[in-house]
Amino acid sequence: MSRLLLIDEDSGNRLVLRSQLVDAGHEVVALESGARGLAEARTSPFDAILVSARMSKGIDGFETAHRLKAVPECGATPVLMYTETHSTQDDLVRAYESGADLYLNKDELESLPKILHAQLRHRQRCLELARHVRSLQDALKRATGGDTAAREGLENGGIDPATILKELATGRPDGVILVDDDGLVRYADRGACEIFGQRIDSMPLGTLAPSSGLEAFVRDVRTEPRVGFRFDLPARGSRGTRSLSAVAVPLLVRPGGPTNHVATRLLVLQDATRRRYAAERLKISDTVLNGRESSVLLDAARVLWRPEALPGRSAAVVAVRNTVVATAAQAAPVLITGPNGGEQDLVARIVHYTSPRTGPYISQRCGAMAPEHALAEVFGCAAPVARQGLLQHVVDGTLHLADIGELPQAVQERLANWLESGQIMRVGATKPERLDARLIVSCEGNPEDLAKAGRLHPRLLELLEAQTIALVPLESRREDIEDLARSLVVKHGAARGVTSLDGGALAILRARNWPNDVRELEEVVRSACNAASTPVITADELPRTMRDLGANGRSAVGRGVVTAPLPVSLPMATTGASGWGGTYARGELTPAPRASTGHRPARDWDITEDEPVSLDLYEKKALLRALDECGGDRLAAAKLLKVGKSTLYRKLKRFDIT
Repeated sequence: MSRLLLIDEDSGNRLVLRSQLVDAGHEVVALESGARGLAEARTSPFDAILVSARMSKGIDGFETAHRLKAVPECGATPVLMYTETHSTQDDLVRAYESGADLYLNKDELESLPKILHAQLRHRQRCLELARHVRSLQDALKRATGGDTAAREGLENGGIDPATILKELATGRPDGVILVDDDGLVRYADRGACEIFGQRIDSMPLGTLAPSSGLEAFVRDVRTEPRVGFRFDLPARGSRGTRSLSAVAVPLLVRPGGPTNHVATRLLVLQDATRRRYAAERLKISDTVLNGRESSVLLDAARVLWRPEALPGRSAAVVAVRNTVVATAAQAAPVLITGPNGGEQDLVARIVHYTSPRTGPYISQRCGAMAPEHALAEVFGCAAPVARQGLLQHVVDGTLHLADIGELPQAVQERLANWLESGQIMRVGATKPERLDARLIVSCEGNPEDLAKAGRLHPRLLELLEAQTIALVPLESRREDIEDLARSLVVKHGAARGVTSLDGGALAILRARNWPNDVRELEEVVRSACNAASTPVITADELPRTMRDLGANGRSAVGRGVVTAPLPVSLPMATTGASGWGGTYARGELTPAPRASTGHRPARDWDITEDEPVSLDLYEKKALLRALDECGGDRLAAAKLLKVGKSTLYRKLKRFDIT
């Protein structure tokens, strides 16, 4: 039984086609929008996908097919477009330009089960061929000697078999292609399609890399492998210029034909640029994950950070999810605006792991970098000591720069130059180098105001505004509080056996004003999970100020009053001219009485009613708590407080904390 995905906004058409396909013995998942179909295709495997060409709400059918073909998980899955009305020649052309494998008009829908059977059989043959290619790759990697005659033939031809193994042993090939006698691509894995930026099955090899000599290099392979061919692939679509190396190996001899007539050639491609960056990373890394471990972690990350990982049911959150799906398929930089309450980094991660990019994801707060070293931190150094920057660490991946207004203008200008040209210049370098990565920038507030204040470079803002994701404050979408609270209980309560909140606790959370947005809610839920003695959090296990709120039935404090249970939860700003490494969020600080409860003894960092209202006192207690929670590890404490290492040491010395 085959598993099919049906995308059609017309409920009647969905019902008819679903019944027809189920009667034919298929399992069918029917969805009403292209956005939901794309999300489902990323998380669940399907044998074939059917898309209506007449969808007009949200993402239309042609764009849905185009984006499905850009999803790595759907690379070998046939996408069939259909229409319930008579189609035009333009519809046919648009369908195949969108990447659809087949376009069916109204008259052909009656034969849909038979057409699907043929498509599924073709897909099965492609999968068998892919398995055959992988087995050949494994055989090449395992080969250490082999047949003596074959070895002598290679050596007489002037090619050492160890050279081929060395090429393959430098790492997993970035792409594998099977080419036939006529120079047509018969099979290409996902890596090869990513290198060329499109599906390349049945395409002539000469059109993929024109004027490079690649086609002649492969055509001349007869009975002996050829190695050491290098060529440059020009920029295409969202991909920049790449330097590639190729190994061509003859695979099969046509039965009954001359022995020098090769039926199929295996072409193994490796990206020299990625290899160079990988070699630099190996020099500075003590431990490196092997390919199997990293692929498992990448698959887990794609499941964990999908659009559904953003909790909430409000229209604002639904709009953000749809925008993330549409944005992830593009290569342009992204600007995330709105409250910096913890959701900016979550949205950036979802954009990265929903996209087809295979590189790493790094998030960096701009305020955590010293202004004089920011340029080298982002772009790397070439002299006096060669060192990689953040951009080199995210080749084919994503760099998220949070609080972009804290980054020096000179660095922002360099970022704008890179986005326009695709080339970067390391500090101390004499020539630029091409680098392909995605940039995500986030800021709190209106980016136009930051540009007017001179904190955001106008040219960088112009490049970022094309793709913007606007987050809405929590107090403007109060219907999301319950979903957020339940997801935070799963996050912080799983290790302690806490599973849910009762109705009284949820009512208090819904009635609360959240001036520090989701971050403050997370701190309250985390504190309640630590204090809970049963699997269900009750109102008595919320902080005292929250219980008072529930008793009074209304908030005793207004917007801008911070009443989080501990000051350590307040968002920390960056090092300022005054010398200390953090300031609390704007607004009046109203400490909550922290008398000892029956759940735990009093701690050094508890705030009592007898103590004076003092920022220095609260700062010292925040330091004490951070050190206790990190087991005395000062580097971990600095990370928890979101301050630099030197700032933390300076504060510890100031308060005489050993």
